[in-house]
Amino acid sequence: MTTTAETVGAGLGRLAGKYDAFVKMRAELAAELHEYADKTQKMLSDIGDTAAVSIEQARKQQPLVAKTVKKVKRRFSKALRARLAASAKARWAAAKKAGKNKL
Repeated sequence: MTTTAETVGAGLGRLAGKYDAFVKMRAELAAELHEYADKTQKMLSDIGDTAAVSIEQARKQQPLVAKTVKKVKRRFSKALRARLAASAKARWAAAKKAGKNKL
């Protein structure tokens, strides 16, 4: 039992180490990307391009993590619901007339 606990503990320790390395690598990558964006922005502003301003605005406006999108509920009009119901009833009547128990 003790060896099993030690094995699990060692495995969790390795996993935690890999996670920490991943977080560090992600932070380094984000810092490098910001550095390139800053350099690009400076180069654009040096040549008088207005795109440099939009890079800074985009950085302020958009979060690093995407927000969850609320699913839009689709609603049918009363007329469409009536047409769909009539169509379904017609299919059911045709199936019943043909002697079918299932569609």
